Amino acid sequence: MKKLIFTLLILFSSLVASAAAFDSVFSKFKKIDGAEYVKVPGLLVRLSASKFTQVDSLPMDIKITGIRVLEVPKSAGSKFDKAIEDAGKNCELMLETTDNGEKAIIWVEPKGNKSYNKMIIYSADDRSLVELSGKFCPK
Repeated sequence: MKKLIFTLLILFSSLVASAAAFDSVFSKFKKIDGAEYVKVPGLLVRLSASKFTQVDSLPMDIKITGIRVLEVPKSAGSKFDKAIEDAGKNCELMLETTDNGEKAIIWVEPKGNKSYNKMIIYSADDRSLVELSGKFCPK
């Protein structure tokens, strides 16, 4: 019984220590005036994502279990950009692109693993942040 309790304590403490990098961005900026925040329930995601995971042309195997979207007003501009930049340092950069002045960045988390728990997509023009939770394994 002591071994079980000890194991559970270690497991719980490791989960707390591995808090997602962008959680603070979502919790801080979803409360500001004019921000739009949506969290799609896991059941709906699993129902709709089952067809998406069967696409063979993608460069990774994807199993999505959760989606969060945050869009902030332009008034939050530089603070939001700074928070995104700081959170991105704790993730692995997958793609950064600028096309016709529109900037988009994609990170995966946790950093340095062979499979990832989250994919974060940021559009600087829209000031929107999308977090896909699940399992992402490069092929």
